[in-house]
Amino acid sequence: MTSLALRPAASPGGRFEPLVCALSDLTIEIDATPPADPTPERLAAWDAMRRDKPRLFNGGILSYTDHNPRTATLRARRDTYMNLLTRAPGAHHLAVTGMLTAPDDQGRPCALMGLRSAAVGVHAGLWEFAPGGGIDAPERAGTHNADSLVRAQLEQEIQEELGLTAAPRAHTVLGLAFDLDIPSADVLVLVEFDATTTALIPRLGADRWEYDQTRWVPFDQLSHFETDQNDRIIAPARAVIRAMQP
Repeated sequence: MTSLALRPAASPGGRFEPLVCALSDLTIEIDATPPADPTPERLAAWDAMRRDKPRLFNGGILSYTDHNPRTATLRARRDTYMNLLTRAPGAHHLAVTGMLTAPDDQGRPCALMGLRSAAVGVHAGLWEFAPGGGIDAPERAGTHNADSLVRAQLEQEIQEELGLTAAPRAHTVLGLAFDLDIPSADVLVLVEFDATTTALIPRLGADRWEYDQTRWVPFDQLSHFETDQNDRIIAPARAVIRAMQP
């Protein structure tokens, strides 16, 4: 595993809490309570968002409730993307973000950053650790192992959003990255590749519209990247970068 010394950290609008474990050791408990029905005001707000961003889709999501770091357990309930974006009470997106890592030609470990396109629902024009996306709600409630639930979602995002098909050699949970404005809680997963960054060039295009560009950034330059980009990095990613610093 790539050596990372992570600590709790915060940025304006975001925070990071370490929770280091194997993906197979992470448990997600899902409450069976159905989502709240949308109010007329939220329906009108959603229609306005759809007119501005036609790609928006009101699918089912998992809404983060809380977590127990001692037992590596997340608790969530079912909700909808419309409720999240229209700020329904209690809607708190549970998602996954991959910190894709690979060595560059000099052997330095690098992380992949992606610049979100104008077509995405939130944080357009901002950098983040790429890729990321909501964890699909399974058909049944109850207790689920993240090795199947989160790994499948993350591998789908890597292929669909970045066009990368190389198989990683390791997946390790690093912690939870919180966006206090959306709000959301992302399971941050370290995804390690043996191939070099020159062999792992994301293929973006009309069918992969989530990112306008991507960039492999050496770990030891991430703090400089944050300084250079200033407020063009999403708050949770800035908190993660700060958590990686000595």
